[in-house]
Amino acid sequence: MPEQRWFIRVRGRVLGPFNREQLRALRERGHFHPFHEISEDRKQWLPASGLAELFAGDGTENIAIEEPSPRGVAAYTPRAEVRLEPAHAAAEWFFVSAAGKQEGPVSAEHLMGLLRQKTVTSATLVWKEGMGNWLALAEAGLGAPTVSAAGDLGNAFKRFLTDPVGGLPELCEALGGRRALLLGICFCLICDFCLMLSGFLWFLMYASNHDPFDNQLFIHFNLLWEMARSHKMAFLLKLLVLAFLPLFSLAGAISCVRAVTSGRGQFGYDLLISGTAILPIGLFCPIAVLLGPLNFEVILFAYVLIFCLMILFLNCGFTRIVGLSDRGAILAVPATLIIMFWLVKVIVTSEFLNTFGG
Repeated sequence: MPEQRWFIRVRGRVLGPFNREQLRALRERGHFHPFHEISEDRKQWLPASGLAELFAGDGTENIAIEEPSPRGVAAYTPRAEVRLEPAHAAAEWFFVSAAGKQEGPVSAEHLMGLLRQKTVTSATLVWKEGMGNWLALAEAGLGAPTVSAAGDLGNAFKRFLTDPVGGLPELCEALGGRRALLLGICFCLICDFCLMLSGFLWFLMYASNHDPFDNQLFIHFNLLWEMARSHKMAFLLKLLVLAFLPLFSLAGAISCVRAVTSGRGQFGYDLLISGTAILPIGLFCPIAVLLGPLNFEVILFAYVLIFCLMILFLNCGFTRIVGLSDRGAILAVPATLIIMFWLVKVIVTSEFLNTFGG
């Protein structure tokens, strides 16, 4: 009799087939959870929690929820051993904490209290017996949320302004993919404006000590202006590429790592992480110009701190948004920077950016 084998479906991807021992090994490594789907013929899919010999009495109630959206989580019946209050008829709701752990059961009133205390948000995933899958708190039929979506967004922005690194995941959650993408682009535009302002200030400070008509800076600037007038469209396209190159190269690197690791998130979140990471670099550029070369040590020390802040943003994005472990983030951050610098080098040295054509 042939050995029984199963396929696993994770976020629409079908893996396998695996035998029982291979499934057990995947479970022990944290790659196979009760909310995944299994099938023997890839036609009829059932929750993996039905494999009682793999998931019965092994503490699976503490496994973190991996899926990024309510509709991405397969339905399964949570275990009720983790309690925040005595079990009674009203204590029927389970929710996913900010740390990604399943908590509950709690009553609807207690859940609303957690919402008022900002322990959970209207986007927190919740479930009770009888629901087909996990839903956002605002969509779970508990009545109008005590905190509106606009209120959640306002609170997320306040948290982000006071704690940029710690508040980044909450801001992504409050914005959603499309608005996170737009905010990341806005951060990039602010960074570009600061860089242009730095160049303008440097030009003024340089010209104040030298005749601009006799120095090389004016000659190069005049040559650049003539080239821009002669090739307007090509110049505009190259200017746009250079303006958004840091943002999209870093976001592309994050997306590559996220795809390889099968992490959570979406490209809008990648852009917001990237925009947040590069923004401090641009904001400090005008200050560095005003400090001048006499304060080189101060400027160098500040940029070292800014680079460390950039690493903190990336680490937070990988651990709390993409869903990697701390060990995985230690490898993902340098991999992201290597991919980013490689993309920048390829694009900057390309023929398109080094010739005006026509």
